[in-house]
Amino acid sequence: ENVVTADVPTDLESMVTEKRHELIEVVSEVDDKLAEAFLSDEPISPSDLE
Repeated sequence: ENVVTADVPTDLESMVTEKRHELIEVVSEVDDKLAEAFLSDEPISPSDLE
C-alpha cells in the first residue's frame, strides 16, 4: 500500500476539515476512548484514528 502525505490545497481546506470531523464523529460511535475525547473537545491526532 502506498501512502502519500502532502499539504491540502488551500481551496480544499474547509472541506477536508469538515470531512475529518465527520470521520471522527462516526469512529467515535464504536471507540469509547475516541468518543470521550470527541465529546470533551480534546484534540484528536492522526495516530488516535489508526
